[in-house]
Amino acid sequence: MTTNDPHNTDDPFTTWDAGYVLGALSPADRRIYQAHLAECDNCSNAVNELAGVPGLLALVPRETALSMIDDDVVALPPPPPDGMLPRLVAKAERTRRRSRWITAGVGIAAAAAAVAIAVPVARIGHDSGGGTAPTVSAQPFAARTMTNLIASPLSADFTLTPSADGGTRVDLECRYDAGAAAYTGKYEMYVTDASGVESQLATWTAKPGDVVTPSATISTAPGNVRSVDIRSSATEQVILLGTV
Repeated sequence: MTTNDPHNTDDPFTTWDAGYVLGALSPADRRIYQAHLAECDNCSNAVNELAGVPGLLALVPRETALSMIDDDVVALPPPPPDGMLPRLVAKAERTRRRSRWITAGVGIAAAAAAVAIAVPVARIGHDSGGGTAPTVSAQPFAARTMTNLIASPLSADFTLTPSADGGTRVDLECRYDAGAAAYTGKYEMYVTDASGVESQLATWTAKPGDVVTPSATISTAPGNVRSVDIRSSATEQVILLGTV
């Protein structure tokens, strides 16, 4: 049916011209409207009048166009570029596979950790004689032989062992050479932490042939202990030094 009356209000397609020109119609509606244009002069004329609009709109800067939009109108996002949807689907599939591998890996690691913990605990707790299970002692963090900074009949070693409260137990063995000249000296043990703070841990007297084993626990963690030294109480001079 051909319609030539420009005031015809019965035509349901009278408002489709702008959507057609701007490409806003769905493929199905576009085919229907194209079939209608073949028999409707009014709609064909309307489309012809709007034919130059897309080209004019393309000349308007994006910022200017957005500033002309009513604040109450929310602009629709542009359609995704060709090929984006397949890439997103592939990426989602890779993510799902990776998640499954991570979940499986966490489960395996947890099981391995449980076995690693259970085995030594079982061995430690086993007591075939029916007595008390042995107590597990902490392993030393460091063991050092001290160096003489000045000539002295003294020699010494020390160990640093983590304590249960997060500090450090310092165990020292200081030996006084039995062949040295008879002399009784007074000595001090100091520890220096990583920030340079010195703390006195023990004092003792010794004579040739003595072996002294002072021990003390400090709040400093083993990794923050820088050195242990033995000093003369009389001169405060460092005689032996051991660094960690």
